[in-house]
Amino acid sequence: MNEIEKRFTGFIQNAGTAQGINDSLFLKLFALLYIEPEEISMDELAEKTGYSLASVSNKIKQIESLFGNMLDLRRMNKPGTRKIYLYMEKDFDPVKMIKDTLSKKYKYVIKAAESELPEVIDKGNNSSDKRTKEQAKNLQKYYNNVQKLEKVIGKLLDYMDDIENG
Repeated sequence: MNEIEKRFTGFIQNAGTAQGINDSLFLKLFALLYIEPEEISMDELAEKTGYSLASVSNKIKQIESLFGNMLDLRRMNKPGTRKIYLYMEKDFDPVKMIKDTLSKKYKYVIKAAESELPEVIDKGNNSSDKRTKEQAKNLQKYYNNVQKLEKVIGKLLDYMDDIENG
């Protein structure tokens, strides 16, 4: 790695670790793919990260399945070679990523909780079993926290919409 790659990779690793991301290979690959002006082969990524080609390949598959649409990561082949090359679009918008993450949390966690949990809580509260009633109390606490989270996420999404439109 050259100096700029080392420095940026170090920065991304520190920033990622501070956010609870402890996957060193993921962070290195993200940094290298982001900083690279052209497509880069998986072989080159393996050499630069110090990980095996198999490890890099497996991690890239994980990245694609988890973040592919957010990171706009593309695979390609070059004529005359069997190597796989990768390219990450550089129009990285952290506000959009956070908004997408919050929107998914809102849709798949909060709305699902609102749809499913009240009925479960009611059944638990109406049970004659003491343990089931205690579980319903715990579930009610969880549901109350989900409702608080809904308010916070709703306000954040509204604020982000105002910034984007404004």
